[in-house]
Amino acid sequence: MIDIYRRIVDLHEREYLKSQNVVTETQCDLGLTALKLDEVLELMSTDYPEKYHVRDRRYPLVTDEWRIVVRESLEKQTERLC
Repeated sequence: MIDIYRRIVDLHEREYLKSQNVVTETQCDLGLTALKLDEVLELMSTDYPEKYHVRDRRYPLVTDEWRIVVRESLEKQTERLC
């Protein structure tokens, strides 16, 4: 069994996801949980190896550089919402 880090999506992230039409109000009301992509991909490749290959170009592991880019992008988006 793989332990996956999870956290509750905060208000700014929730509003951003709604503004981008990624989630609906109903989904927000039910609750949103954020997971780490590389852990989800690892789990999927373990449970479904024929479909999800960790080294597959379509499902690359997230690098630290990419995490920084995504974090900065989300920070800029949340600043606009404030």
